Amino acid sequence: VMLVKIAVFLPTMALFLIAVSFYMVVDLGAAPYDAIPQLLAKRQKKIGFTPLRMALDIICTVIGYLIGGTVGVVTVFVCFFMGPVISAITAKFQRLF
Repeated sequence: VMLVKIAVFLPTMALFLIAVSFYMVVDLGAAPYDAIPQLLAKRQKKIGFTPLRMALDIICTVIGYLIGGTVGVVTVFVCFFMGPVISAITAKFQRLF
């Protein structure tokens, strides 16, 4: 059963990360949660988008946990990989949009 979960998880998570990245690359608007690290990265140059996005994801996850939410493997995975994947996709494809 765990092998099936992993076999479904990996391609699904990869597709999700790529889809979210393209949603942000086309720059047709962003949800407030997605816009916060973008705005912070543009306003100050010392910290890039990736660490800002990871910090926001981790902070929100910790707050959610502290108020009684469940933190699972997928949540932790997204905390550490969403920022880097968005940055990589943006670097490769932004010039097309």
